[in-house]
Amino acid sequence: MTFFAKAEVNGLPFGKLARGAIPINDLATLKEYLDLVHIKAGLLDHFGPDYPLVDLREMMPSFEPQFTEYKNLPGFSMIALGRRIDYQAEPFQFDLLPCPGDPDLEESDRTRVRSGPPVHGINQAATIVRSQLPEDLRDAFTTEFGGRDMTAMARYSQMMSYLIQMDRAHLIAPDEENVFRLRGVFASFPSHLDAVIKSFGRRIGKFAAHDNERYAENRQFVYKFLMETYGFPIASERRTSAALFASTLCRLKEAFVIKVQGQSDRTVTTLYHPDPRRLFPSVEKTALVALETVGRDTHDRLKKGRYYLDAKRRIALVRVTYQQRRYHAQNIIEDRALSVERQEIIHPRSGRIISDVNFLQDKTSLPLVLTDIVRGEHHGSIAYQDRETVSGTRAHSARLKFLSAWLEKHERRLVDYADETFDHVEGLLKGYILDPGNADSFKGRRHLLREVLARMVHLKQARTLRQLEQLVRQKTRGGRKMSYLNRYQAILDLLDENEDFLLSFYTVLFDKAMSLLDTVLADPYVNKRYLKLMGQGPSEYSRRIRETYQALAARRVSLSQRYHQSISQATLK
Repeated sequence: MTFFAKAEVNGLPFGKLARGAIPINDLATLKEYLDLVHIKAGLLDHFGPDYPLVDLREMMPSFEPQFTEYKNLPGFSMIALGRRIDYQAEPFQFDLLPCPGDPDLEESDRTRVRSGPPVHGINQAATIVRSQLPEDLRDAFTTEFGGRDMTAMARYSQMMSYLIQMDRAHLIAPDEENVFRLRGVFASFPSHLDAVIKSFGRRIGKFAAHDNERYAENRQFVYKFLMETYGFPIASERRTSAALFASTLCRLKEAFVIKVQGQSDRTVTTLYHPDPRRLFPSVEKTALVALETVGRDTHDRLKKGRYYLDAKRRIALVRVTYQQRRYHAQNIIEDRALSVERQEIIHPRSGRIISDVNFLQDKTSLPLVLTDIVRGEHHGSIAYQDRETVSGTRAHSARLKFLSAWLEKHERRLVDYADETFDHVEGLLKGYILDPGNADSFKGRRHLLREVLARMVHLKQARTLRQLEQLVRQKTRGGRKMSYLNRYQAILDLLDENEDFLLSFYTVLFDKAMSLLDTVLADPYVNKRYLKLMGQGPSEYSRRIRETYQALAARRVSLSQRYHQSISQATLK
């Protein structure tokens, strides 16, 4: 198969762009062109029977670190700037590649560069690139590019076979005629990791000056949230520096594209920031996966349209775009830095896109996977506590570790399940954990059992808190807008039903519950409209609102007092 032979980029033939017949002079076109070039060079050209496919689960936030390095697969990092470069003024280091049109070339040299024969600028660029390549590739590179202008985008596709062998990043930017070119290699993205983590942690209230205990407790959370905002787990230096440099460029109001592929994640990650007003760049991830869970109709559609690279194994090229979420202390699932915005399947020949499929967030698939896990029949793998990969669930120790990691990863999705489905999930977990027949198998694994039980309790508490949040923030129930009176009464009913359960909450979740109640009690409209008109003959409806409001305020005080008394008594014991 000739990959992307019939593809178009912003309505332009991909083939003509790749040959340089059409110059690329805007960042949007460049980004789409690079998408296809990098997918081909980084993924499709290396696909075969033994290719290590990416599990669909790995495309869902939060992202898991990968512990296996596939040395035979490509890895690269790249930055494209939407403006001409000012070599000395750039906020990062790289080796500049001379190209036609550079101001520092003599006019006679510029003419000779455009007309074709080798000149000093081209030879110098070849020497710079050659010096950064592994020694066994240097002669082949000289044969292919010696005396040629390898900075032109017409040769970028061929250059990728060498660029993916380099340890550091390469740079693309417009030349003096506003045409994009390969302008640099051996680029280092500054990360300033320590300063960024501490600054971000203080800004979101996780760190406090001179409080080392709090810093130690929250450092990993801050680091993980920060990295995930830019599409990565805590991972290699290549991905860490790309994420933090993207943050720096956003603050500098730069228009840019950053692309990274790791030899462990087998995923092309794109950070695209075309609008200087945007707080974050968009995040996209593209990988080769097996679409094992898609329905029959979708499968038939993909097969008929020849979207599969291997129809028998249902292997397809997918891209997921994510939406960033700013940190908010009241978020039920605190670590939710990203959510899925768009899912696409890319045709490997035409580049056409199908975007009306849901291969990631099919809620019916999670209970099915959980059923396989608790039965010991799940054969996938997962990162456990960011330090090891657990493969398969046959042994109880592996099953407990898998459950712990799986519940942590999917908690944000499970809390939004309908009551019936959530009860089914809870029943599956209890059926395994509380089965007397497993008691002997759990001996010697009590720490893992306690860990899974803690995850189950946290999930149940988070779900109750989510129900409270929906009443407080969305002001609806069953899709209908609720009156103030009905909303206050619904919150009181929820507190009545879960009063004893609330008193057993983890402190962080209990504090969030109290904060949500404070939010609803501080509603300025209610305070002005119903609570400050007490002496002016309020209506029966106003009186009922005031009474319900006061009952809710009293319940908030009572719950807080009882909770902290129980904490104090537990501490004394």
